[in-house]
Amino acid sequence: MRFLKQAALLFLAAALLLCTLSGCGGALKLQAVADPAEDYFRDRPYALEAGQTAPAKAEHRRAQQWLEQYPTIKLVLDVHRDALVPFDLLIDGESFAQSLSSWQCDVQQTGSDDVKTDYTLVYTRPDQPVAATVYASLYRQWPVVEWTVWLENTGGANSGVITEFNGLNLTVDEADAGTEYNLTTFAGSRMNLSAFKPNYQVMEPGKAVSISGAAGKPSAYWAPYYNLQWQEKGAEWNKAGMLFSVGWSGQWSAKLERTDAGVQMEAGQERFASYLEPGEQARGPLMSILFYEQDFMRSQNMFRRFMYETVMPKQNGQPLPNMTAGSTAVETDLTKTATTENQVAAIERWARAGLKPTHWLMDAGWYEMPGGGWEDTGNWDPDPARFGDSMMEISEAAEAAGMGYILWYEPERVNANTDFSERKEYLLTENMFDLSNDEALQFLCEYIVEQIERNGVSVYRQDCNFSSLMENWKKGESENRIGMVENKYVVNYLRFFDYLLEHCPGLLIDSCASGGRRIEMETNRRSVVLWRDDACYEPTLTQCQSYGINFYVPYSGHGTIDTAPETIKYAFRSNMCQSTWLSWVVKDGDDAQNALYRERLDEFYEYGRYLMEDYYPLTRFSDATDVWMAWQYNDPEDTSGIIQVFKRPDSTQQSDTYLLSGLHKNKTYVVTDIDTGAAVEKTGRQLMTEGLTVDISEAFDAKLFHYAVK
Repeated sequence: MRFLKQAALLFLAAALLLCTLSGCGGALKLQAVADPAEDYFRDRPYALEAGQTAPAKAEHRRAQQWLEQYPTIKLVLDVHRDALVPFDLLIDGESFAQSLSSWQCDVQQTGSDDVKTDYTLVYTRPDQPVAATVYASLYRQWPVVEWTVWLENTGGANSGVITEFNGLNLTVDEADAGTEYNLTTFAGSRMNLSAFKPNYQVMEPGKAVSISGAAGKPSAYWAPYYNLQWQEKGAEWNKAGMLFSVGWSGQWSAKLERTDAGVQMEAGQERFASYLEPGEQARGPLMSILFYEQDFMRSQNMFRRFMYETVMPKQNGQPLPNMTAGSTAVETDLTKTATTENQVAAIERWARAGLKPTHWLMDAGWYEMPGGGWEDTGNWDPDPARFGDSMMEISEAAEAAGMGYILWYEPERVNANTDFSERKEYLLTENMFDLSNDEALQFLCEYIVEQIERNGVSVYRQDCNFSSLMENWKKGESENRIGMVENKYVVNYLRFFDYLLEHCPGLLIDSCASGGRRIEMETNRRSVVLWRDDACYEPTLTQCQSYGINFYVPYSGHGTIDTAPETIKYAFRSNMCQSTWLSWVVKDGDDAQNALYRERLDEFYEYGRYLMEDYYPLTRFSDATDVWMAWQYNDPEDTSGIIQVFKRPDSTQQSDTYLLSGLHKNKTYVVTDIDTGAAVEKTGRQLMTEGLTVDISEAFDAKLFHYAVK
């Protein structure tokens, strides 16, 4: 996606003003256009058809025109207009956005490739030592604009105190006074049935909505993603919306309030009130907006694809394939009895059974633990009594079996009587490594790279089990320096991941963070979440988690543990994620059990690719055990896909019907029950308007259907 030619832009500026900003802080005006009414998920009046999920030209224009309201307009049109900014901060109480006319702005196009066009905007003022640099991008294939604000003290003395440093500060302002605004927020990791749940509400005048991470973890409690859509009051459809992402790997917060002017919103680091020392920098979050029209789920699927194809790490230049991980977590206490010998033996035993995970996992507990528990972190050499001086033999055994090697670390948390506890100069508190310290950062970068090379690691798994990062950051603060420790820590945490990726070609990083508590845009650019929540395994729980997280994260992981012949299928399908961990006990000669394992893995490898495709919930969210839950994954390229249906254990319902999406109306589809092989033929129109009826007479079951054009 690229800015249009000058003539076209001039025409758009005059005739297509879908976005017009007015007022300080960036008031955004858009004409009311479509989306499903309040409830998409059941009995909706229509289904999205094939081809309707791709970004439209009008959406690209909206993203372009939005960016044109800012000083990038000078590059594109060479037209002088009153510029606005979508962020704000106070310097000794003076608003940057409200004093914008006193700031000089230098704009340069700093890059352009097949993915995006980059701009750098530098704001300076003769009487102000603080300079603001904005790095902005406009994506080619997606109607997405993003930016990050950096502040720097360019003077010779401390700056004034900077407060209310919001990377996002604007008002969405609809021209029609009757417009209704609908807000969808998403839960983060909560270790319960409500983890990742979507939450829908109508914005009421005078009532503010506040969301945030928790304890310094960006996706604990609330996820840093939200979707604002609008419609004419009483109308059946919306037709416009904006999906926001707050890329801050610390404690962020966002506030949205319906006012007479529209919906005013701000977002940024939750705690910041600090001066800058000479030469010192502070950064705001990576803010991202996806502009969309028409259907709500269409916007979420565009965002999923943007994340999967553009944001997430690649493997050999391609988006990540499905992953599986085998381990002895059930049969072997990793903190006490795991050894090189029994790990190598287990890998070879899995191979003899015909089981081929993509990776082998060594989770916490492979190092020396002064207190005897895996939580005793701070020693990162293998326990010599169990593993010798390296894990390379295990890694080589995994490689011989066609697997990569995942190894767990938690370098940020330091316990007493460990190697890291003796490095006092690198500690922020007695139990926290000081990533806000540049020297400590460099030490950790070099140390972990050496670890990765010495132990044959292909997936570096980083956990973060602090009850509160925030409380540790606060301990390092001084007067008039609130939030600076966190700011530097977040910057260096990202630099740490960047260093590993640069110096370890082909490395994949797994960001665990107490199970999915760092799932925000900046971390997602550098890693994947292979363990999304520490509440795990129970089928109803994991069904609920999958239902919600698939709205905004296209790739996440969890595990399966149930091996009983009568329940393994239900458990496996309930826990089936883009990355699925296999906590199975595999024995030589147990042919019947091993056959059950192979059946499940074969099914995953055949149909798991669809889990990264477009996602459509087919039922409402529910954590009850007496209901059915269902969803659809659809490949928009060939309009094939899968349908998962779960009849929970306490349900007495015998059948249900589901309206599908994303299909060609006039093509015939073959829908196949994977368990029985039974197939039905229906047109796309029939599947989208009449639906697919599923019958389940068993007490509970998890059904899997595959469909494709005949």
